[in-house]
Amino acid sequence: MPPRPSGQTEAAARHVTLVAPAGVPGMLQAPEYATEVFRAASPMASAEDLASLVTLRCERLSALPELRVTAVFPATAVGGLSPPLQSAQAKHLLAWAETGRVTVCLAPLGTSMIVPVAPLMNYRLRSGERIIASDHADGTVLLTADATERVDAVVTAAWTTALPVASSLGYLESLT
Repeated sequence: MPPRPSGQTEAAARHVTLVAPAGVPGMLQAPEYATEVFRAASPMASAEDLASLVTLRCERLSALPELRVTAVFPATAVGGLSPPLQSAQAKHLLAWAETGRVTVCLAPLGTSMIVPVAPLMNYRLRSGERIIASDHADGTVLLTADATERVDAVVTAAWTTALPVASSLGYLESLT
């Protein structure tokens, strides 16, 4: 299996593009949303273990003050949730958007993102280097350099399904 990205990848990055076919990307998840994700993925985990995982995930972006994020994912990732969870996640995304560090474009309701089949993270490091990773059942793996053109095509295809930023934020505001 290829090596996994480390926290050093995120710390060295100046920008990351996140493309998720079904859910809210981990870095942008509200604590309430992350709790549900981890609870479903690890039904045997203790409350303490779940709380620790949620803290790690939800505090990551705050711990990287120079990182800018651009994300595209389906509107149903938020709009398809229960009303309290929907509101919490929408408010979380709107708060991050207000910082100017996070840009969110949602694939509108009634559309599907055929690609990517698994979440992609495209890191641009301060050095100019690019690191592409993808989430899989066994964790996050780095993609090889020869995947760059294919990944670029997948990311472009995902973006073509997305609403503009203002429309995406308007939709999120309607959920709060």
